[in-house]
Amino acid sequence: MEARLEAARINQGGSVDAQRLERAMGELALATKTLQRLMVEKGAARTTSSGTRS
Repeated sequence: MEARLEAARINQGGSVDAQRLERAMGELALATKTLQRLMVEKGAARTTSSGTRS
């Protein structure tokens, strides 16, 4: 939601498309999660008891 508000603010004076920005951020989040999962599977990182990766 914060990204949408920021994009709307920028869009008034610029050319940021809020829907494209949200989609790109979602894709980046999914890619990051996938990379973290693969690192854990390969042993390059581990999951802590709190569920975070280190």
